[in-house]
Parts: sequence; structure tokens; C-alpha cells
Amino acid sequence: MQVITELDLRKLLSRQRWFDRLTGADVEARFRFELSAKQVNLAFERLKGAADQARALIKAMVVERIRLGEEQEALAAAIVYADGLSGARDHADEYLVQRFDRRVANLNAMHAANAMAIEQFKLAENNLTALLDRYSEIASLLIPLWQQHLFTLLHASGRLRRNDPDVASFFVCHSALEEYFVGEART
Repeated sequence: MQVITELDLRKLLSRQRWFDRLTGADVEARFRFELSAKQVNLAFERLKGAADQARALIKAMVVERIRLGEEQEALAAAIVYADGLSGARDHADEYLVQRFDRRVANLNAMHAANAMAIEQFKLAENNLTALLDRYSEIASLLIPLWQQHLFTLLHASGRLRRNDPDVASFFVCHSALEEYFVGEART
């Protein structure tokens, strides 16, 4: 988000006077603007990489959730079987009965922990999917539009003026992208 807010076309436009052109301040402002634009594009690439990692993470969570579900079935069967052995306690050694009860309690605890882990995986999957949906929206709509307007500005011949339609289009698109990232940072 910081690189988006650092990209300021107003600074470039403010360096378009004759004195700025004479001293080279317009070239410096354009260079800084282009450098900031490259940093924004690099940030978009890092964002794309993070989205790819999130997709891989979702796949891994699904696999783990399925594995835990299968383990839950085995644990439930073991707990039912252990509860069925309660009739044999009358003739068993007290120490062995207590040891067996502790193991059954451990199985019950593992079953409950796995059930909570499965729900946490589902919640994490849903959250990551929602974030990926948001990313897909900006990656397919806002970012290409922003890059198109940026490309138009960077390859414009002559001086840029505030009332130029390309400049106005870039301001609108850049403002929308800034608002999106600022809004996302708050949530």
C-alpha cells in the first residue's frame, strides 16, 4: 500500500514549468515517477506470488482436513470399542483399568482436538478464499486498467498537463486503487 501512495503524479505535473525544464527538475520528477511506478509493479508481482502461495496453502489445508477426517473415523471406532470393553473391568487389575481409562481419555481428547482443527481448517480456507476473491477482482480489473493508464502517461509525448484526459483517467484509476488498498488495510 505504501508504494501506491508514494506514486504521485501531482509532483510530476508540478515540475512542468519552463524553469523546471531549464534546470532538469522535470527530468528528475519523471525519473522518480517512473521509479515509483516500477516499484508498484514489483509490489503487484509480489502480491501475485502471495496469491499463488495462498492457493497452494488452501490445497494443503484441504488435504490435511481430509486426512484428519479419516483419522476421526478411526478414533471414533476405537473409542466405541473401548467403551464396549467396560464390562470386563470387574475382573481386571485396578492399575491396568486406570491406565486403560487414561488412554481412552487421551483418545477422546485427540478426537476433540481433531474436530476443532478440522473446523479451524475450514475457517482458514474460507478466509483465504475470500482474500483470493478480492485479489482476483483487483488483479483482473483494477491493476490492468491502472497499468494501461500508467503506460499511456509514461509514453506520452511532450508535456503532461492537468487537464489532459489521460492524466484525468490516471487520477481516477489511481485513486480507486489507493482507496481499495487503504480500505483493505483497515479490514
